[in-house]
Amino acid sequence: MTAADGTLNLAFSALASEGGVDNAKVSAIEVYSVSSTTPTNPAPVANAGADKTITLPTNSVVLTGSGTDDGSIAGYSWSQVGTTPSTATLSGANTASLTASGLVAGTYTFALVVTDNLGKASAADQVVVTVNSTTTPTNPAPVANAGPDKTITLPTNSVVLTGSGTDDGSIKSYAWTQASGPSTATLSGVNTANLTASSLVSGSYVFSLTVTDNLDKASAADQVTVTVNPATTTPPPRARRYTG
Repeated sequence: MTAADGTLNLAFSALASEGGVDNAKVSAIEVYSVSSTTPTNPAPVANAGADKTITLPTNSVVLTGSGTDDGSIAGYSWSQVGTTPSTATLSGANTASLTASGLVAGTYTFALVVTDNLGKASAADQVVVTVNSTTTPTNPAPVANAGPDKTITLPTNSVVLTGSGTDDGSIKSYAWTQASGPSTATLSGVNTANLTASSLVSGSYVFSLTVTDNLDKASAADQVTVTVNPATTTPPPRARRYTG
């Protein structure tokens, strides 16, 4: 008897009735091997979606996950990784779409695991949610313009200065002051765009204007110079000499 994979050879012999000669009666029997193999079930693959960024006061986010498998996805399981910066409130943790709310400024990580129709679970896939602090819009300061410098000559001893202001909103108020000068001028209209400075004497005066916008932000001061010249002295007429 000889055996090989797939075939078993058996030889039989019997004595003939005459002469003692062996005569084979069975030549071969084929034997087939049958292997029993259980098919493998590959694990599904979870996809927690793209990272997201929100800015307070928005404090919730919807995460849409998915899974792929050679069969079908039978279950979803979302969880928060860690408790920093706070423990989020989770809704829809056993569905494809998770709502995470009650978020504060910081970075959160959430994990998704999916299970296929044969009960096999995937590895966890993670998604990061960044929550930025509330952004306060900046309010640029307005710009004051005290107007061009002026010159007067005594006996004129008063001057009107016309100021203005520019802003991305609007100008709410004006404030004039005297910065320097040979005397203290009498000021009128210090909280308006137009300042009247009077009782001036010979010399140089500097006045400052500050404006405030509708959000109460003040400008830097802008200055204007007023030069007061002394009165021009006219010499008396010369006496005429008459000759007879």
